Amino acid sequence: MFKSDNLKLAKFIGTDSEVPRSVAAAVKTQVQNQRTMNGLVLEKSWDFYQGFQSKYFTKRINEDDDAFKARKKRAVIQNFAKLIVDTNTKFLYSRTEQIGRTFGEEKITQDRLKHINKLVNIDKLQMDSKRQASIFGESIVRLVPTDEFTGDLIAGNKTTKTTYPHPIHQDPQCTYVLTDAYDKIQAVMIEGSYTDYVKDLKISTIELIVEDSRWFWEDTDKTDSKIASKSEKNKYSLDEEFVIQVNNAMRKDDISPTMVLQIKLNETVTDQAFFFERHGMPTLVTEVDLSKVAMGDGKTWTIKGDDEDKKIMDKLFFLTWDGQMDGSMNYTKELETQILKLSYVAMISTGDISSTGQLRTGAALVTSYGPTIKLAQESKVIWAINERRLNKAIAKFDAKLHNESMATRFKGYDFRIDFPQDAGVPGEELVSAEVDAMQLNSHALTFREHIKNKHSWFTKQDVEDYREEIIADSKDIADALRVFESIQADSSGKPIDSSSKKSSEQSSQKA
Repeated sequence: MFKSDNLKLAKFIGTDSEVPRSVAAAVKTQVQNQRTMNGLVLEKSWDFYQGFQSKYFTKRINEDDDAFKARKKRAVIQNFAKLIVDTNTKFLYSRTEQIGRTFGEEKITQDRLKHINKLVNIDKLQMDSKRQASIFGESIVRLVPTDEFTGDLIAGNKTTKTTYPHPIHQDPQCTYVLTDAYDKIQAVMIEGSYTDYVKDLKISTIELIVEDSRWFWEDTDKTDSKIASKSEKNKYSLDEEFVIQVNNAMRKDDISPTMVLQIKLNETVTDQAFFFERHGMPTLVTEVDLSKVAMGDGKTWTIKGDDEDKKIMDKLFFLTWDGQMDGSMNYTKELETQILKLSYVAMISTGDISSTGQLRTGAALVTSYGPTIKLAQESKVIWAINERRLNKAIAKFDAKLHNESMATRFKGYDFRIDFPQDAGVPGEELVSAEVDAMQLNSHALTFREHIKNKHSWFTKQDVEDYREEIIADSKDIADALRVFESIQADSSGKPIDSSSKKSSEQSSQKA
């Protein structure tokens, strides 16, 4: 672990020292070592998500190179890695309209941060963050000053009233964030590249950001510069400019546990496809010589056999493989089941109708989604922390852009996020509504609590206003449906008693 003094590099600005470049290399090495300890290989995880999985096939005993290359070339990929990542992402962030974010009771604070969230499209940002974290174990976001109306990045001290912090995802494969034991960011090293078409050069770049300074190097294939081409003091805190959102406490991805099974499945399915390609077509088998029989539509065959007592049709049959692949098919199904079990993805969530069995009620459907629901509930805990970290960084960065303190620009700041209580599986909404109705009828749940549960982003005043509106609507509906008895008067102007009216009507009917 670095000592804090080793990361104070501002004293080297304007010098020819190679220390900052050495620090950048050391940051990369340490982060890579930590990822290796966690069992992460980011390039492999990305390949699996993208479906580039045949490159990880294993060569079989006595399989020559040409056969191995041909098998990889005709590979059939059932991409469960993408299914796992996308399913986990959608169960957490697909119902964005039911995710509530509140920032305190102060209206000006609420309005300002809601406006920024709208500018950055916070729901899409976080959905992409969750997908990235599921693939790589972590998602790295960098905040950059941006003009609200033009969308241009703001450089230097040219910020205006319309400047806000815009989050940009960094590629974890070339971004290395060093943290201390308390999860505080100590340094960030970013690798990149671009092409100078005028000079016809491919230029590699390295950027190092520490608490007191930032450094930038450019290298070509002909040079390896140790001296920074640009260096300056850092005016932003690292925890303001960069945010790490983790998939779990160990920063593990969702793909790694299933990689071995995924490869086995792909190889098995590839073998099955090759078998049916070579042998799946029915083959005509006979002991009769058909070498001179003309083939084609509309042709009539004249076949003579040596054995006149045996019908020709008894000598002709098709060789098929019906029922001969059950063992292989069962093995494929078992591999699929094991992959889904390890990833906590319920079989029914894949759209497999056969897995519904005899399910008839919403409660039964909810139960069948049990593993996926439990994973979503765990993810809510982690991502509530991630959201809090991101939103606080946005608020701090925005305050600094406008030369204000956090306490002044965002009075009473108190971020809270509430995910939907249910996981959004079919039938769960009905079950939840029935439970709410029973709790309300038995007075185990107040109407205010019910409103807050359904609209977690409401402030106290919003809850009161919504409650009064519902009560007013209920009264209007009740009044509209109420049947009023009409009052009739006799010749003297007195109301006619209903019993008298009924008696008179019966008398007239008898007459």
